Formats: sequence, structure tokens, C-alpha cells
Amino acid sequence: MFRITRTNIGPFSAYRLSSGQGDELLVLQLGGTVRDLALCPGGGGPGRRLLSRCGSADIAEDPLFRGRLLFPFNDRIPGGRYVFEGVEHRLRINSAEDGSAIHGFLYRRTMECLGEEAGAESARLVLRDRIRPGEEPGYPFALSLRVEYELGRGRAALSFVVRNEGKGRAPFALGWHPYFDLASGAEELVLEHGGERYVPVDASLMPLGALEDTAGGPYDFRSGRRLGRRNLDLALTAPPDGRLLLSRPGGAAIELHADRELFPFTQLFVPPERDSLAVEPISSPTNAFNRSELGLQVLAPGEERRGRITLERKR
Repeated sequence: MFRITRTNIGPFSAYRLSSGQGDELLVLQLGGTVRDLALCPGGGGPGRRLLSRCGSADIAEDPLFRGRLLFPFNDRIPGGRYVFEGVEHRLRINSAEDGSAIHGFLYRRTMECLGEEAGAESARLVLRDRIRPGEEPGYPFALSLRVEYELGRGRAALSFVVRNEGKGRAPFALGWHPYFDLASGAEELVLEHGGERYVPVDASLMPLGALEDTAGGPYDFRSGRRLGRRNLDLALTAPPDGRLLLSRPGGAAIELHADRELFPFTQLFVPPERDSLAVEPISSPTNAFNRSELGLQVLAPGEERRGRITLERKR
């Protein structure tokens, strides 16, 4: 029987979804962050924790955004400045390293719980945040984000609904920022990802323009490739079928599927510690608020966008 319990991680409220047999999903009410994930393999066996995470004292300020939802923009906007429909906006700077606005502001907002349900086959939790004009510098739009978290045996899912609740058009970008370690450092991980193009960037990691083919190059993961000593911080187009596989030889393997309609790109990032790989389904690459050709999402009044990310433990 699945169950949901409320708990605290340091000073932060959280929900623990559990199968009672080793599957577990821990979600912070702060920003809807996925704090922990353990899944059992499909054929049975013990659950294994799959995510790298920060210490409890660092949750509010974690500079690597482990497990966070990235909304209403993902990645970097240089100087926090963007222009939408001829009007310049300036977001709060939250990256002292380069003076940019990074990964939105949902991560520091407490989400509202709309419901929770646990049964014989799964557990579900629904959180929502509603952004109102004037609440956040540089973002005068009314958007809501509804997230349903689901845990089953050997699987987990996050389902998203973004809605424009205002009277004018509203830009947004959305992503999820999990770091997978599979009980291994980055060097041993094997990534199979069908992305056919990647986003070239300059020395400051800003997109240069047109996408380039991955075929035969260092970012061609279509047949599976061990990460080794690669340094990664770039976006690939999502696999044609939305599915990727991350594994460790002789160890765990996890399949991730992201709906391409909402998540047409995957950001890959190896952190400085090289203890994991961030595999981030994203709606658009870095600085899309200033480069709409990279797939900036814009909602008309009353319009919604929906998408789902699923994870399944393969072994």
C-alpha cells in the first residue's frame, strides 16, 4: 500500500511518497523541488537512490539547483535583461558569478498543495504556484504552474500544466534539474540520447545561433557513450521519441521520457565535483527570452501548455 507522509527537511516542509517496498519520492513544498528519488527495478529487488542532492543546510541557496523546478525561465539571462513585445524588463540578479538571472524564481517560493492521494498502485501529490504581476521584479505576467508528482512501483512522473491567467501574452520557459549519480561518478555513466542537433555556445555559454548536427561529433550519444572525462554544459535537441537511457555498467539504469511538445531540448551538465550528471528536460535553451528563435514559449490569455516527464528504473 502506498502512502504519503508530511515531514520537514531542516526548516522546510516536505511530502514523502512511498510504496513501502523501496520506492520513494521526496518533494519539498519550497519550489516543488524533488529532494530524493529511489526506485526498485521492474523485475523486483531493492530500491536504489538515484539522485545527487545538497545538504539540508544548503537547500535554500544551493548554487547547483539540484532537483529544482526551473520556472518561469530556465538557465541564464545575461544581466537579467530581456525585451518582450518591445518592452524591456529587468529580472532580479541571482548569480553573483556572472551577474545574470538564472533558473527562474519558483525555487524560492512556497507552492500550494492542491491534493494528495495514495492507493494500492501509486501515490499522487499536486502542488501549484500562481505568479501575479508585481510580485517579482521584471516579470509582470500572471501565470500558474500546476505539478502532479506520481510514484508507482519502479517508476515516477512529474506532470505539468502552465496557464496564462492574465490579460496579455506571457513568455515562459520551464525545466527540471535532477542530478543522477546511480552510485557512480560521472566518468562511469553511459548516456544513450537520440538528440540529432546541439546548441553551440560561446565562452560565456551563450548560444551562438543556428543548431549544429551531433552526428559523428563529441555530442553524439545516439548509440550510447560513456561520459569519461568529458565536460558538459550544453543543450541537445530532445530525442525523436523523447526517451533517453542513463546507466552504469553492471549497475542501475534509468529511462527518462519527456514530452517533446513542452520539452524539445535536454540540457546536460557535469558539475565541478564530477559526482553525477544533470539531465534536464527544458522547454528552451539558455537566454531564449532574448533569442526567441530558440523556442521561447508564449501563451495567449487563458492558454495552457501541458507536458509530462516519466522515469523508470530498468535494472
